[in-house]
Amino acid sequence: MHAYSRSTSLIGIAVALTAFVHPAEARRYDWRGGEGSFNARSRWTPTGEPGKNDDAFILQPGSKVNVVAGTQREVRHLQIGSGNHVNILYHPDYLLRSYLHVHGNITNNGTITVYGFLEGTDNHRIDGNGVIQLNGGTLGGTHSASERRRVNWTIGSGQTIRGSGTVGNSHIVISTGKVYRATVIVNNGLIEASTPGGTLYTRGTISGNGTLRSGGGAKLQINDEATTGNLVNDGSLQLNTRVTVLKDYSGAQLGSGNGFNGRNGVSGSGGIFAADAQQVVSGNAVTAAFPNVSFLDFGTLRVGDSRGTNITIRNAGRETRLRGAVQNVHAPDVSVQNADFVLDPFPLGGSHVANLRFNARTAGTVSGQALTVANNFDNVANHSLIVRADVYAPAVATRTSRIVDFGVVRGGTAGFTSSTTIRNTASGALTDHLRTSVAVTPGHVNVLSVPGLLAAGQSGVLRFGLDTGTAGLVNSTATLGFTSVNPVLADLALESQTISFFGTVTDVAVAELAKAGGAGSFAGSGSLYTLDFGSIRAGSGPVATEIAVWNAIFATAFSETLGGGFVLDGGPGFAFAGDAFSDLAGGDIDLGNWLSFDSSGLRAGSYESVLTFNGFSRFSGLADQALGPITLNIRATVMSVPEPASWAMLIAGFGLVGGALRRQRMAAMA
Repeated sequence: MHAYSRSTSLIGIAVALTAFVHPAEARRYDWRGGEGSFNARSRWTPTGEPGKNDDAFILQPGSKVNVVAGTQREVRHLQIGSGNHVNILYHPDYLLRSYLHVHGNITNNGTITVYGFLEGTDNHRIDGNGVIQLNGGTLGGTHSASERRRVNWTIGSGQTIRGSGTVGNSHIVISTGKVYRATVIVNNGLIEASTPGGTLYTRGTISGNGTLRSGGGAKLQINDEATTGNLVNDGSLQLNTRVTVLKDYSGAQLGSGNGFNGRNGVSGSGGIFAADAQQVVSGNAVTAAFPNVSFLDFGTLRVGDSRGTNITIRNAGRETRLRGAVQNVHAPDVSVQNADFVLDPFPLGGSHVANLRFNARTAGTVSGQALTVANNFDNVANHSLIVRADVYAPAVATRTSRIVDFGVVRGGTAGFTSSTTIRNTASGALTDHLRTSVAVTPGHVNVLSVPGLLAAGQSGVLRFGLDTGTAGLVNSTATLGFTSVNPVLADLALESQTISFFGTVTDVAVAELAKAGGAGSFAGSGSLYTLDFGSIRAGSGPVATEIAVWNAIFATAFSETLGGGFVLDGGPGFAFAGDAFSDLAGGDIDLGNWLSFDSSGLRAGSYESVLTFNGFSRFSGLADQALGPITLNIRATVMSVPEPASWAMLIAGFGLVGGALRRQRMAAMA
């Protein structure tokens, strides 16, 4: 039921009676210009008001025609010039709407503002480059129950329907039980929800190559199945049915990168389907696993490494543009460049290359990470790329000490060693082995053994030997080289480390004997010497020799001191006087060791004895080391003294010999 004023009803009756008396003929009515009510007869040429069989032309610039609230007007064809307006009004106080019923077509190059109803009955076209602004009004089929049937509106490519209100009518069941089909909108232009906070409803089937759009802050609610050339969502969509997109689905709501989602700003149970689009993903590192699921294999890396690869996305469909993004929401170790793509259908669409880089952060076999190649359509499956990689933690070399102190070692000690422990402290599910190498600077130290390959958590002994053949101070450094190795990757040189060696190799004291003074002939070296007192007249009294003991090494910080004492192995006539000594530094001599022989009371003959020096070498912190004994063999010969008669005969004999020699010389001279 619609409310009408009494005057309006009377006018309608009068018009109907006139039409009955004078059957209507199709006429052209031209608006004379300016603003006025549609039913102002004086504003039309010829004077009168267009009817359902008449064509209305509103072409005069600046024209503004109002269909007054609560009235209903009808025309056959309606043509509106550029810049002109037709307002189908609504009276909010009395809830009165107006109706403009078009039985033919509309050519609109101006603006039709609909607060009430712009309706039709059969098949209609709206052409031109104008705008139909819905301000809570409806573009649809007739509201008359007696004329409800399917109504087709074809919207030309230059026409825009926008605002908030309703486009079309849903099917209706009237009291007779008959079902009247919904309005069919063939949209080749633009239907746009453009009023912020408002909703534009579509009721009835929509088809065509035009555009359905929700503007910023506005909602487009699609209640019946729709097919559109383009769908643009810059506001919000409520879909109560499926929408099929022939060309392109776009809009600010789609987002980008990880925020891309074809359902952003979309509510309702309806889907957004591509007429013909197909997403294909390929790449050198991509291996198909299942439909729309592939493995993305980055191979083997070490922690801290990164490796890049590319994937190619193609649209193998032949009609609908595909939009989407490569998303790494569930692959935090993969960075993506050139994530967003727009692909025209085959064969014009070409392809899009996204750049991927895997950043190895944690050792182990990567699991639970996947990229998503998402697109904007509900009937085109997203593609999952399951990330695969083996990440090894490099070996980590540690040693128990940076200093090896051999301490004090006596020169010549065999098999003296020291060591440090090398450990691979790498951690993780996959780890490299550790290889150790050593370069030693000259100076007493040599490498005896190096650990083999050490797995994570393993340790090995690096053993060093000390060369004690040369006395001196140990002060050298070894460079430890470390390499991280595994069976797949190239060896990785790790930072070298140093280890310092300290110690002292002593110079063992060397005892040598010498004759410091006195009688006898002294000879020998090493561990064997001789002292020959020669022939001694019996009873002539004692003879003596001073034996010197020399520490025959240089005095240095690492030289040992000499100590010891003499032991005389008896023998008649021999005697020794001297004390044991110690701490004789290198190059120093110990004196006061007297060896004597007294022939008194001895018979003529040879006499022998042995004097032995038992020495030791000493260094602070070390036990004294006994030196080999040094033997001094001693000899002396005792001669007897002649009797007086023996002396006289001897002298006489010397005289005879001397005389004979003299005679021989004189004879030779004569």
